[in-house]
Amino acid sequence: MFNRKIFLHDLLEGKLIIRYEKRKAKEKALRKKAKAKRKKQRKKLRAKKKLLKKEARLARKKNFDMRLGDFARKYYFMKMDIVPNRIFFVTFNGIYNCNPKYITEELIRQGLPVQIYWGVTKQQMKSCEKDGIPEQVHLVERYTYDYYKAQATSKIWVDNAICCVWKYLPKKPGQVYIDTWHGSMGLKSISQKDITDSNWLKKSEICRETVDYCISNSAFETQLFRESYFDKCQIVEYGHARNDLFFNSTARQMRRIKEKVFKRYNLLTFDENGNILTDIDNIKICLYAPTFRDDKSMAFFDLDFQKLRKTLNKRMGGEWKIFSRLHFHDRKENIKPQKGVVRVTTYPDIQELMLLADVGITDYSSWICDFALTGKPGFIYASDLDKFDSIRGFCYPLEETPFPIATNNDELIENINNFDIKKYEEKRLAFLKACGCCEEGHAAEKTVDLIKGIISE
Repeated sequence: MFNRKIFLHDLLEGKLIIRYEKRKAKEKALRKKAKAKRKKQRKKLRAKKKLLKKEARLARKKNFDMRLGDFARKYYFMKMDIVPNRIFFVTFNGIYNCNPKYITEELIRQGLPVQIYWGVTKQQMKSCEKDGIPEQVHLVERYTYDYYKAQATSKIWVDNAICCVWKYLPKKPGQVYIDTWHGSMGLKSISQKDITDSNWLKKSEICRETVDYCISNSAFETQLFRESYFDKCQIVEYGHARNDLFFNSTARQMRRIKEKVFKRYNLLTFDENGNILTDIDNIKICLYAPTFRDDKSMAFFDLDFQKLRKTLNKRMGGEWKIFSRLHFHDRKENIKPQKGVVRVTTYPDIQELMLLADVGITDYSSWICDFALTGKPGFIYASDLDKFDSIRGFCYPLEETPFPIATNNDELIENINNFDIKKYEEKRLAFLKACGCCEEGHAAEKTVDLIKGIISE
């Protein structure tokens, strides 16, 4: 566009032609650059469109594969006969632990003529000896032919979540599904309206239609199950088999477990003859095990471990180790090592860690309700309390638990320094009573009696 003022300026300066040429070259360069940019954008758009088409094709193929797999499992394994004395166990993390573990060991203790199959991860298959899995247990790797065959031919399924229906293997007439669940008397909500995983919810509906027996440890839990996923099955209040450990362990058993854990995490020193030199009786344990967040955030993991150790040393005496255990969903997160903090996420049985712990700290994980059965001090450290409550929510206000609540490190330290064991014990017993807790240390025996009755039918 002609600009008279610029024209006169260039003319009077004696630079009319040269500046015109420069402007022309600049405009040409700008046009070329804009053209290249548009070309790059079109190329990028075509590449993105091509990728989306490819992903759509793969998604269709994956969906077809999954449906084909569902059909194949139903067609192939429905034809297999049920073995009357075969029992199939599985847990949500594919590890030999939780209620199914202790039911298994009671079956073995009683010497019952049953075939015990466990569906586990490939890693658990490799570490079965280290994890102390009895030789009477037949391990099958999850989601393999042997896994589906074991499940399809077992008279009884024992689960601690919704694993037995995860791959849509149908339950045949004559098979019985026992769900032992993995929570305990709260804390975080398991209501359908608070769960954000649509795939999980879809499979929980199948579980609702499939489970025959659900094992509860309290009147509260029974009501919770009725209102959520187990309203169509028989709920029996036996207690949780995993908690029998708290009632029946001897001092010798506790010592053996403590040595095993300390040895696993290289916390022991030995003399030349292999005798333990470490005074493990003087070493106290604080178990810190938070739950996961639906938004995958790890911002909550801001506990001041060094300050915590110093406070515990001063307030309760002894040498303290912090056992830090991430939730199953957070197990792959890379947390920076700290002095005096032992990461025990890989330890298969949190119940054994609770048995050893002198103090327990969590945010919203229900393991702390199991820990209440031990009578040992428990604390809640919830630095994102308001956020978690707005996203996931709770079964009841945290203030109704006996555990002192802190929302920052200073409050946690203050709660430990001001801890009153008598008041805590009163609140603990009142909490268990209000929940209608029926734990007595015989849950595994009662569950095995149920299994024996099913097998003999």
